[in-house]
Amino acid sequence: MMLLLFVLPVASTSGSPLRFATVTYSAVVPDFSVTAFPPSVTVNAGTPGTSTISVAAINGFTGTIALVQDGGAACSMSAESVTLTATATSGSVTLTCTFAGSIFNYVTVTGTGGSLSHSAIVLLSLVDFAMDTNVGNVVVNAGSSATSTIIFSSLNGFTGVVSLYQNGGAACSLGAATVILGATTPSGSASLTCIYTANGENIVTVTGTSALSSHSAFVTFQVVDFTIETSPTRVTVNSGSPGASTVNVTAVNSFEGTVELSQNGGSACSLSAASVSLTSSITSGSVTLTCRYTAAGNNSVKVTGASGSLSHSATLTVTVTLFVPPKAPEEPLAILGLRPFMFYGAVGVLAVIVITGLVALRRRRAGPSATQPASNPASPAR
Repeated sequence: MMLLLFVLPVASTSGSPLRFATVTYSAVVPDFSVTAFPPSVTVNAGTPGTSTISVAAINGFTGTIALVQDGGAACSMSAESVTLTATATSGSVTLTCTFAGSIFNYVTVTGTGGSLSHSAIVLLSLVDFAMDTNVGNVVVNAGSSATSTIIFSSLNGFTGVVSLYQNGGAACSLGAATVILGATTPSGSASLTCIYTANGENIVTVTGTSALSSHSAFVTFQVVDFTIETSPTRVTVNSGSPGASTVNVTAVNSFEGTVELSQNGGSACSLSAASVSLTSSITSGSVTLTCRYTAAGNNSVKVTGASGSLSHSATLTVTVTLFVPPKAPEEPLAILGLRPFMFYGAVGVLAVIVITGLVALRRRRAGPSATQPASNPASPAR
């Protein structure tokens, strides 16, 4: 019913001034209503829930009411419209929904007739269980075990047995095969433990299955490590001289921590630092290994880096050779106790003396005529 107020002028017959009077009219406007019963439905996950959507005429409304719902493919209605007449002043359809995901699902049913539109809302609550993890991402050293706890919760009074499975294979194990939820135990938990020897990321899915539904939780095991190496791996030095190599430590898969360093070369060797610290911003570091040996031979020195359960080694080979001073130029062999140049010099002098003496002796034996010109026999005597 609608109330309308009108102000009307009223004329007086006695000649008095014009008066105004207020007149109230009751106007009846046809309309309709849309209601849901029950407005709230609780069902098991995966089980259909229903509510009756009623459409009723108000003030003699007649016409066809088109009905739509916003629950998508999870919901359906038994009819898409209701026709109201003078004799059929109400009608109804059935809304049926099946949900397996969200625990609380609101579905709005809207009826439209001409310019009029009204709605009803139905809440479908699921009886189910939820799964979660206390740690979704676990950082662990290669070769070490790590654990995440899987937490189970009863929703809307769920009771039942939840069976557990994991897809991590032999590297992983569950602390329990089932979890039982009830009125007095609305929550429970089970541990997931994994051991990986190689670095990398390993995503493990834990699935919980009840008689009515199935849910999963995911745990990522981030396996970290570090590497250690020497550069160069081999050095050659003279006995008593130092030989050095750089020991490089590098993080693998975001490893963070302090790597303690040691070497087995004893007092002959030393490290420039006893450890290397790696962080998210400092992913590598180095120290110097220096060794000094006096005896000739090959010496293998192992440098070991350790952090928690992780341990890796690198080797340096030091080859030592004996120092031999360079030889002085060799002296030629002596001849008769004399150096060669002196001997040959003396021989040369003697040779000159001998040759000169022989020439003089020959001339002396030849006589004077050998040195004077002969007289002319044809010259007359005086």
